[in-house]
Amino acid sequence: MSNAATVAARMSTSPAKPKSAMAARMLEGVTGDVFGAAIEVSQVVVWLSLVAAGMHGWTEPLIG
Repeated sequence: MSNAATVAARMSTSPAKPKSAMAARMLEGVTGDVFGAAIEVSQVVVWLSLVAAGMHGWTEPLIG
């Protein structure tokens, strides 16, 4: 049985456990460091996008 099928089977056969507890157990490997790294990567993407937009003159209407 695939991993997704196993998770679906567990969630459907155990109505006593709240679904949020199951979701928390599935995410136990994701720590604050992983979330922090994702935030830093997204911040770099935004800054690079702004720099690229400025180099192409797309920010002129915003600056005036």
